[in-house]
Amino acid sequence: MHRRAIALERVRSITVLLLVAMVAVAGAVLVDQVVRWPWAVRSVLLLGGLLAIVHLVRRSVVQTWFHAPSMQSVAVRLEQVEPSLRGQLASAVDFQRAGVDASSELARTVIEQAEQAWDRAKPARHLRLTRAAWPSTLCALMLCVWATVIVWQPQTSMIGLRRTLTPWSGDQWPARVAIEVTPIAESIARGVSVPLQVRVVRGDDPALQVRVRCIITGSNGQVSERELDLVRQADGVFERPITAEGDRMRIEFSARDADTQAFTLGVVTPPSIERCALTVQPPAYATGDQPVVDVSWQATAPPEIGNVLAGSRVDLRPGTCATRRRWHDRCIVAAARGAAA
Repeated sequence: MHRRAIALERVRSITVLLLVAMVAVAGAVLVDQVVRWPWAVRSVLLLGGLLAIVHLVRRSVVQTWFHAPSMQSVAVRLEQVEPSLRGQLASAVDFQRAGVDASSELARTVIEQAEQAWDRAKPARHLRLTRAAWPSTLCALMLCVWATVIVWQPQTSMIGLRRTLTPWSGDQWPARVAIEVTPIAESIARGVSVPLQVRVVRGDDPALQVRVRCIITGSNGQVSERELDLVRQADGVFERPITAEGDRMRIEFSARDADTQAFTLGVVTPPSIERCALTVQPPAYATGDQPVVDVSWQATAPPEIGNVLAGSRVDLRPGTCATRRRWHDRCIVAAARGAAA
């Protein structure tokens, strides 16, 4: 009975330790999934949990495995709960362990009476199996729950476990909100208004707010930062115009736990047209009947050149003060829209 009592206490201590650890980890994962704790908070919680586990091991596991109760203490405890063994069992255990039962008539008599009282009392019924059965059952149930969740949601489970047990790993929960940014040109003229548009594709609600963060780099390397709120429109799209400034703008959007990748918008000085030349070469079927148009003008309204035949070759040569160079936009007029042939 002494060994049985020790075995029950050891099983109980191990199962209670495992149960507390699994419940604590599960609770931390569930709360972290809702609150999204930063890594510093998770590190403090992990340290506190480890200290609690160490305390529980020293108080329960080490005590039952390395400091098991002696037979004398078990006998005294049985005498307390079983009146028929009082005054006999503890004395019989002492005599038997001392080895005086062979040389002392009194010792033999006490041991025999204790054995008879033991058979009549059946003290094994005082061993409460439920002390080990309940923790073992709950521990097995918790293991089944863990296994079911891991099989059902392996990715989510692994993220939660890594965030809880290794808070420095950098794992992140999947974002509850997903946003989509309307593409913007890679470069734009300085001073021009840039329309920013964002559509929420998952997790939208009336209280959701989308923000834009702009990091502006000037020509002298000076950096300034600006954060603005986008305005929800009637169709659900978030919009806000910003003015292109500086030499480079780094733009990124955020909405609760959703962040977009930053993209860079180049800001350039718009060209200023000083002069322009235009040549219109008539098509082959009208050569000789239609003269070649060759006109030029300064930065004013273009002159009137009349109607252009279908199939004419048009050569437009603008000149800018920004580059002091010419470039040619050549096009073939496929059809004369609204023009008389």
